[in-house]
Amino acid sequence: FFDMGQAGLLVYHNFNHGVDVPVQTAAYDASPNAVDAFFGTLNEEGVSSGLASQFPSYAQSSDSFGNAFTTKEDAPLDIALQGGTTCDLPPCGVSFVISTLPDHGSIFDKDKLITSSPHGISGRSVRYVPDADYNGGDVFKYQASNGDALSAKRGVVLTIEPVNDVPVCASSKTEVTAQGNDTYITLQYVDPDDDFTKVRVTRIPTKGILYQVSDTGAKGELIHSSGTEVTSLSNLVIFSPSGPSPKGDSDGNYDDFGYEIRDDNGTSQECQVQVKVAQSVCDTKPVAGQSGYALSFSGRNEVAHLGQMSSYASDDSFSMGLHFRTSYSTQGSLMTLLAAGPFEIKWDKLGLLLQVEGSAIPTRKSFADGYWHDLVLAHDAGVTSLYVDGLLYGSMNATVKLEEPDTIRLGHTIGSSNGFHGEVDEVTIWTASREGDGPYAAHWQFNEGSGRYITNRVTGSVFLSLGNSGISEFQPEWATSTLVTDNGMSVEDTSPSAYQLACSSSHTEDLEAVLLALPSSGKLFYTEDGVTKSYEITGVPTLVSKSRVLYEPSSLDCASGEERGSADNFAYACAGDLAESMHGILGSSFYGT
Repeated sequence: FFDMGQAGLLVYHNFNHGVDVPVQTAAYDASPNAVDAFFGTLNEEGVSSGLASQFPSYAQSSDSFGNAFTTKEDAPLDIALQGGTTCDLPPCGVSFVISTLPDHGSIFDKDKLITSSPHGISGRSVRYVPDADYNGGDVFKYQASNGDALSAKRGVVLTIEPVNDVPVCASSKTEVTAQGNDTYITLQYVDPDDDFTKVRVTRIPTKGILYQVSDTGAKGELIHSSGTEVTSLSNLVIFSPSGPSPKGDSDGNYDDFGYEIRDDNGTSQECQVQVKVAQSVCDTKPVAGQSGYALSFSGRNEVAHLGQMSSYASDDSFSMGLHFRTSYSTQGSLMTLLAAGPFEIKWDKLGLLLQVEGSAIPTRKSFADGYWHDLVLAHDAGVTSLYVDGLLYGSMNATVKLEEPDTIRLGHTIGSSNGFHGEVDEVTIWTASREGDGPYAAHWQFNEGSGRYITNRVTGSVFLSLGNSGISEFQPEWATSTLVTDNGMSVEDTSPSAYQLACSSSHTEDLEAVLLALPSSGKLFYTEDGVTKSYEITGVPTLVSKSRVLYEPSSLDCASGEERGSADNFAYACAGDLAESMHGILGSSFYGT
């Protein structure tokens, strides 16, 4: 039926119930699938009296010109358009116009996509292509034209039946960097139907070794052959280099292996994991000194706002760094360290977790040791990477769009139940994908020391940053910072000060500091607890237990009372089973009182 006043599809009956029932389903434009049509004589209530003798009989239809069609998910469908005129002689005839496009698919005139309506077509048929992975109902409308006038609109009702899609790899090649002896790797995939899947290793590594991961997160059984099913519910495996000193090629590539995903409908192609190895790094992480102020979060709901991410960075390339320290080991749900537009860095008992667009990079290392650590989030050409203390913990594909509202938040974010518990200092954004490359876009030093306003030292802009809606309990505290961005430290009086001679390596956690030069005026002492002096170090080179010493300034210098202070320095290197690396000069200054 057509409502000529509205020139559109008013109601559609297919009469496909196939049984004698008095109630029929009608598809209206305004209310699809409404039960509003009846067989037989109507009673006073306006519905069927139910007398079957008054019902017409159902018969097998021979009509081939209906406007209801069915296809499978992702399957195109060719549709003949119906229409004509009362004229039988040339030049009589009609052409067709697509008057309303479908909501869940596309219409093609031969091979040309129709992108707007009304749109005249060249023939008497079109091809309908449903949207990828869509199933359900859809409708488009067309009209016949004799060159002078248009017919009423006719609707084509489409039913797209679901199919079970085969799972696919999240990426054709996933690159991970081996960290130490054991690296946790998540075997990622995409299954649009989110049904029951199994992951199995199709190709084992040739240099390293794969292990299952137990329910407690510990190393499980050896994966020694292709076809082995992964037992971890999170699809985790552990990769271990076969030797103590893995060496990659010029690009850092060390090894690779493959896996596939199966469900009831089929099996994915092989997904490849490329394992890289990082160069050995010995990185300074000072832990004492005078360096202005830092923000201190207690894990409640304190928050610092640093403006809109899209104001400082582009979608294509940027990096963001900050220093943090904590000794708090969360046992509950994730606590938020940083939220910057689509990027979130959270914390749980297994370590840091960078999340973006539904994917994640875990560190599998907690860093809850009370020392300052340097974190960098780098994004370049659709690839996001996470670095901590100069080591790459993972990269993933992430196409992002930075647009308001994309507020940078430290310590807590909307919807998070737990806030960060620790200190944050020196937040920086660069307009390039690696720390130190390209100009600064923003730098917050947090050296204000009081109040709720924070200054971006790059632009000079001042922002009302701390807290939420002026509520004091949502404001982080100002704390005297112990972060030093170079190797200098400060002490007062003759009191000994603890130094953690920090080292790091991509190959092993088992590193020790070796003293190479003693201070010229002060003294160095061994210490087990960082507080108590054991005995004085009088010769070099000397291996330092736990890489921790106490420095005691000269009492003669301190007694002089010179307000300008004096300088002293000593040097050490990092040593392990694999290599030694000079660590440079660690400078120390002290002041008389």
